[in-house]
Amino acid sequence: MSGLNSFRIGRIPYANILPVYYGFDNNLLEANLNFINATPSDLNLLMLNNYIDISPMSTYEVLKNPDKFYILEDLSISCNGPVRSVILASHYLLENLNNKNLVLTDESSTSAHLLKVLLKEKGVSPNYCKGYIVTTEDLHKDCDATLIIGDKALKDHWKKDFKYVYDLGELWYQKFKTQFCFALWTVRRTIFDEYPDEVNYINKLFKKSKAIGLKNIKSIEKSVAKNLNLSQTLLRNYYDGLNYNLNLSHKTGLNIYNLLVEQNKKGSFQNHHR
Repeated sequence: MSGLNSFRIGRIPYANILPVYYGFDNNLLEANLNFINATPSDLNLLMLNNYIDISPMSTYEVLKNPDKFYILEDLSISCNGPVRSVILASHYLLENLNNKNLVLTDESSTSAHLLKVLLKEKGVSPNYCKGYIVTTEDLHKDCDATLIIGDKALKDHWKKDFKYVYDLGELWYQKFKTQFCFALWTVRRTIFDEYPDEVNYINKLFKKSKAIGLKNIKSIEKSVAKNLNLSQTLLRNYYDGLNYNLNLSHKTGLNIYNLLVEQNKKGSFQNHHR
């Protein structure tokens, strides 16, 4: 590779990653990087098929493929309680979803498997199917509940159209009292092995960009509130609940999640990931 812009770097097109990319977006760093926007599940596929080199990835896919990826230092999309942008909208209580029809978004494997883990812990086994959901109009009339992630989960119409709305970050914390990591920044092992200095430098740039973003979080909140037509108070609460580090608390949550996923690989659990 002739320069940093030769590295193909993934980016999720959701508001939750804006603090991490703030320094890059506002030309506050001496870097010219080649960013590629895609949903979490598409970024997973691009990384798995060697089309991009460094990217945030769904935690599930990272843990599933430890031989293919290194985790970059001190970068994640995590929560220690409500996450607000990963929700289950349901016509029924969680405990009453057994054999009910539940639509899983195909945008993120981590969130889908997190929901399955949480329901399994409650002894609940819905009928799972996949779909791309933006509004309730995308749902079949037989849908009893749906998993929603990203910016659209922040909209209040889900609470109007469904009797129950559950925050998966909050459900996780209530059960395990640890951080939950939805995404981790990773590099393909073959890339790191060949270009360790360049990758480490890009990692440092990301950490600098994140630090700048967190110092400018009010500006981010104001911009996102305008772009998504949401209240700035909601966005303030949203970003207050997000965490972008990767420390012992995060790793404890990762270990619990990985253990639960491994325990549930048999049967229908393993048949619905991307």
